[in-house]
Amino acid sequence: DIFTSKTLTLQYSSGLGGGTATFSAFRSRRDFELIQESNEDAKGANIQYSRLFSGRVSGSASVTYTKTLFPVVMREDTDRSVTTSLQYKFTRTVLGGLTLARRTRRSTIDSSDFDENRVVLTIAYNSLPARW
Repeated sequence: DIFTSKTLTLQYSSGLGGGTATFSAFRSRRDFELIQESNEDAKGANIQYSRLFSGRVSGSASVTYTKTLFPVVMREDTDRSVTTSLQYKFTRTVLGGLTLARRTRRSTIDSSDFDENRVVLTIAYNSLPARW
């Protein structure tokens, strides 16, 4: 299907306690040409705090709230998520990371409710590393 999308995002960042706090809010609308049941109007906000603990260790935590309306099918979803992550730079070219996340969706359609827990372990190699 083909759709048009319009998104407005506002963001503010500030230094806080040796790290960076970021607040963002958005409004998004997608209108589909063929399957109009997929049309959606979403709005939400995110608060994130990131910090560099040492030359090798960094981390972040965030909380997100999103409300999505599907006007054609009269459905409304509310998503809440919490994410925390930790990154460790093993060498100039190898980075490891651990991300823990939880997302909860509540919907006006009962069969669409869910709770999701996620653990992601990452090992990344960069052949063109930044300087230490």
